Amino acid sequence: VLFVDRPTTGGYPVIATVISADLPALGQVRAREAVRFEWISRTEARDASEELEQLIGSVPRPRPTTHGTRGRAS
Repeated sequence: VLFVDRPTTGGYPVIATVISADLPALGQVRAREAVRFEWISRTEARDASEELEQLIGSVPRPRPTTHGTRGRAS
C-alpha cells in the first residue's frame, strides 16, 4: 500500500485504492501484519466515510485550560 509520499505510478494502472474511512486503521498496521482487502461499492465507501465523520463528531472536545497558571507560586 502506497501512501501520500509514494512515488508516481509512472503510467501504470492503479488496480485498487483504500477508502478514506479505512486509512486510520491501515495506518496502524504493523510491518508484516496480514491485511485483507475486499471490494466494496462507491455507495458503501461513502456510507463508511459518513459513519466515520459522525463518530469523530461525537468525540467530546477537551475543555480549554488557563495557560500560564500552572506551577507558578502566588
